[in-house]
Amino acid sequence: DVCSSDLEDERLPALVERLGRAGVRPLVTLHTVYGARLWRRFMRRPTTRSFHRALADHAQLVVHHSAGMESELLRQGISPRKITVIPHGTTVAEAAPASSARAALGVPDDAFLFTFFGFIHRLKNVHTAVEGFLRAAEDMPRARLLVVGMPWGDRWYNHLYVGAIRARVALSAERARVEIRDEYVAPERVAD
Repeated sequence: DVCSSDLEDERLPALVERLGRAGVRPLVTLHTVYGARLWRRFMRRPTTRSFHRALADHAQLVVHHSAGMESELLRQGISPRKITVIPHGTTVAEAAPASSARAALGVPDDAFLFTFFGFIHRLKNVHTAVEGFLRAAEDMPRARLLVVGMPWGDRWYNHLYVGAIRARVALSAERARVEIRDEYVAPERVAD
């Protein structure tokens, strides 16, 4: 189990190639499929496209988790015969009644609520959602924004990212209508 973004270079494709030559039929699961990232050229690293193609060339199969990931892999020139999907096994929780969920979350009953729920990191563009909300909030007096989730991987730079978002919110006249809860959410609270 390797986080490919940490070593998106020739090492993983080379390992997959060696496994194939040794008679092992390797399957590669990509949790995230990135599109083009121009910064990689400046860091003298292979392009995302070449990385994914090298993996697909040497693997028996490339597994991913969604149709969006599949379309990105196809766009990068990977054969559909080499791609399969195994959806995330996340169950869909039945939503709690709105009034009790709002009470549990401390959200006014009459608020028009925008939410972000999940791991927080830059690639999820939480900052863009917050900025969009702050720009539109003046025209929507009942609107509220609730951001809930842990900084991904509990990494220092994701905590820094949350801090930067908080700083941006603090500078806004609409700061009272934005709440950021950067914390673990217990399974029994997810329905709320």
